[in-house]
Amino acid sequence: MQVSESENKTLVQWLVEELFNRKRPEVIEFLYASGCCGSTPDGAFGNRNEFLLGFAQYAKAFPDSRMEIDYLVADGDRVIVHYTFEGTNTGAWAGLLPTNRLLRIAGVMITRITNSRIVQQDFLWDALEARRQFLAAPLPALDYLLLPAA
Repeated sequence: MQVSESENKTLVQWLVEELFNRKRPEVIEFLYASGCCGSTPDGAFGNRNEFLLGFAQYAKAFPDSRMEIDYLVADGDRVIVHYTFEGTNTGAWAGLLPTNRLLRIAGVMITRITNSRIVQQDFLWDALEARRQFLAAPLPALDYLLLPAA
């Protein structure tokens, strides 16, 4: 059954609100195909259970997090969301201990949908900026990348 781009956009908007903002992992069971795959800057997942485990880690590390949709675009079976993520880091994440600091970063989520089920989802965000906010100190070994050329 072919689903319209408008319906796909609505599905992703609902997903952001119910899963990422309200932290309702039960929606994963009926929104994600069992063999869904995807990636984040922290690693890849190859099925729905692996996605659920990854989501649980984020929800534990940032229990008050919110994903605000800045804009979304649909093209065929894909929905692209540019979002702003904000949350307080109270649990271990990406190999770092809890910082109790507020993290605010922009990101992109690309979702491929087939028959009203998510079959692929890839997340992109500035992992270096996230670590900078956690550490609240420059990373001297990488600062040369940010300095203007002389």
